[in-house]
Amino acid sequence: MSAHEATREERNPELMELSLKGLSRSVEGFEESHPKLVQAVNSICTTLSNLGI
Repeated sequence: MSAHEATREERNPELMELSLKGLSRSVEGFEESHPKLVQAVNSICTTLSNLGI
């Protein structure tokens, strides 16, 4: 939903805010249910960033 709202030509600020809040809650739930996976992905991303990728 957040991607749809972000790419619309005519954005509705209220819908955009609601969709971002929903996305944030989804991410928080994923982080709580899969902490080791999140840690591994964060580590990989940090390493790639440090390499300039």
